[in-house]
Formats: sequence, structure tokens, C-alpha cells
Amino acid sequence: PSFVAAEGGVPKLYIHRLSANCMGPWMLLREADVPFELIEMDLTKGDTHTPEFLAMNPMGKVPTYMEQDGLVVWESNAIMRHICERHGVPEHFYPRDVNLRGRIEMALNWRQTVLYPHVARVAYPFLGFSKDGSKVDEGKTLLDKDLGVLTDFFLRETPFIGGAEPCIADYAIALPILYLYATDYRLAGKVREYLEHLAARTPSWNEVTNALKDFMAELNQAA
Repeated sequence: PSFVAAEGGVPKLYIHRLSANCMGPWMLLREADVPFELIEMDLTKGDTHTPEFLAMNPMGKVPTYMEQDGLVVWESNAIMRHICERHGVPEHFYPRDVNLRGRIEMALNWRQTVLYPHVARVAYPFLGFSKDGSKVDEGKTLLDKDLGVLTDFFLRETPFIGGAEPCIADYAIALPILYLYATDYRLAGKVREYLEHLAARTPSWNEVTNALKDFMAELNQAA
């Protein structure tokens, strides 16, 4: 993979297709019609731990994003915020209204500190991302509460977290929830409806999520 900015080129997004954290920035770039180059990293070959990659992102993780001028941003939510601010995307992705912006920031922080760790606790053992299944049952109980917060607070009055149209918080929150389809945890009807509604409003949904869907289908067949 190339780790050098090309003068006059386009931004580069380094990803792994099964990573929900990578899917949010990828989906945003597609939906906002920002030209970019998608670069897949082979984690099994240590692509993210080469000296060249670590010079960009010392954490050795994806997603990692490089602007055409060489600026590098990592951390999924930070990448999405940056894209919105730098590339003048449509307002609904990251509204400038201070009240809506505060709501979206709250949802993004809740996703990082509460929802995602609990999704991982339940889903990672089923996906083969972790060998520790000792906290799956506890995670399911926590998810019951978390997903109630999603539907009964964040989606109580609007179809999406920021209002009538999807925003970056929807991408950050909805995509990891897809991992739960690989588990025996049953999503509530309201959550499934939210995911289906978001997919229907997102032309790039299949492009971004198909690799994960195929991977989970193979796991289910092997089980």
C-alpha cells in the first residue's frame, strides 16, 4: 500500500472490510460524494505494523485517513468529524446548530464509552475476534439497557439521531450493531427497524457492509 500523499490526488482511507469502525468513515465519504482512494490493509500480514504505517498511526490500527496534503487523522469518529469540517459535506451529516451538534457529540461519546464495549463483549467471541466468552451473558444484559437508550432516547422523536436524515452518529452507532447478527442475541424490533430504515436511506450500504454480511453468513453455516 502507498503511505505517501499524492500532490493533486485524493484522500486515502486505510481500512479492513470487517471493521465496523472503518465502515463509518467509508460510508460517509461515499454518501457525501467526497472523492477518495480506499486502501485495504491485510491485518494477518501485519500491514498496519510496518514502519511506514506506524509513522502515520503509531497505534497500528485502522481506520486511518490521509488527506491529499498529507495530514493524517485516526480514530473513526475523529475521521468523520474531520471529513465533515474539511470537505463541506451536506449539513445533516454534522449539523452546525449548537443544540443538534451537542446531541450528536453526546451520541458519539456514548457509542465509544458504553455501547461499543458492550457490543464487543457479546459479539467478538462469536466473530472469532476474541477467545474470551466469559462476559457474553453480562454483555447481553447491558445491551438490553443500551439499545433501549438508543430507541427510547436518541430515536424517541426522530427517525435518526440528528433528525430526519442520517448523521455521522447514526453510522458510528448502527454499523457495530450489525455484529450482533452473528450472535444468539435477538435485537428488538425497534432496533431492527432503525437499521433497515438507515440502510434504505443509504445507497452505499451494501457496498460497505457486504463483506461483513458474507463473513457472518459463513460463520452461521459453519456453526
